[in-house]
Amino acid sequence: MPGLGATDPADLDARARAELGLSRQVQQPRRVAPHPNRGGSRGYDVFYRQMQLDKINLGQPVDVSRSSISRWTRRITPRRQTGNKQRGQIVGGDLLNLVIYITAYKDATQDEIATFIYNEGGALYSRPTISTRMQELDITKKKASTEAYQANSDDAQFRVYCFFNCPHQLRPHRQCQL
Repeated sequence: MPGLGATDPADLDARARAELGLSRQVQQPRRVAPHPNRGGSRGYDVFYRQMQLDKINLGQPVDVSRSSISRWTRRITPRRQTGNKQRGQIVGGDLLNLVIYITAYKDATQDEIATFIYNEGGALYSRPTISTRMQELDITKKKASTEAYQANSDDAQFRVYCFFNCPHQLRPHRQCQL
């Protein structure tokens, strides 16, 4: 059944959790699992597994391999398919620690943030991972530079000249001549 994963509530929930920056769920039952003969990557549902285990216990022939039976005796519920890859983003409690640290220390470097998250029991994240996550959260560290245009005005330049070049009694405004 092509396209089933697009409407599967487990996939929709996983996508929503990822968009919110939450951690993934390792186990979650699927609504309708495709039959393993059609691709084989989704596995058998729990009912079919239990039926095969009951058959093997009664000495009847089964339709699956011995390795599958061996796995199912240890754990009958299927694992959530996650792509066999750990998430590279900062999520869950680590994300909360990042926001708390940035709130407390506005000028913190990415190394300081990574150290704080690690010391609080989180994973050790790289600078690009922290930077990317901060950009996604719209946390920026822009510092504005104010240029003193008025410092170059004629009046300001005259006062500076008088301060350094005129004797004290002549310092009142406009008594010193350029």
